[in-house]
Amino acid sequence: MDIEKYREQLKSQWNRKKALLFVGKAKDRRYELRFASFTGVKTLFRLALKKPNAINLERQIEKGEIEMVFVANETIIQLKDGSNHIPEGSYRVRVLGDKASGMLLLY
Repeated sequence: MDIEKYREQLKSQWNRKKALLFVGKAKDRRYELRFASFTGVKTLFRLALKKPNAINLERQIEKGEIEMVFVANETIIQLKDGSNHIPEGSYRVRVLGDKASGMLLLY
């Protein structure tokens, strides 16, 4: 998915959601997000990192497209499957989807 065409939406503090149905849960420093139908941009939570961290992402996508990003002011970090290096800072953790269903696991 080309997130550049959604850059202004991702940087925005507010967003409009279209179809949204997902369930997220956090347990033991793991965040699991299951979604049946998701289109749009949604902030999941805010995260303040006091030092650089390695954050892992696993995706199981049944249909559509979904991306997870960390947003800090003008910086957008698109997470890839596997390990991602995230510099220290305060972030909004957001998902960007297009008719997506499946599961994301962040740890």
